Amino acid sequence: MVMRKARKSESGVDIRRVDRTDLSIIGEAGYIVGRAVARGRRVVTLGDLVFFSTDTGDAWMLDPADNFALCLAHDGDALPPTS
Repeated sequence: MVMRKARKSESGVDIRRVDRTDLSIIGEAGYIVGRAVARGRRVVTLGDLVFFSTDTGDAWMLDPADNFALCLAHDGDALPPTS
């Protein structure tokens, strides 16, 4: 599991710093799905990838370079991985 050091921004949003050696797409996807299941809003960037969750329980992974989007959770339920 990736250890994150959290702090609050001036707007009250959680900001997390992750050590480069702990970065992984699967790990960040799991983290953002967990936030969606808990109905928490988060945004995580990993290189060009953007992961985000909403307070309605949805989570997405976006790859703007390839015009690709993948829904990871919907209405608080994690979706099964796709190949």
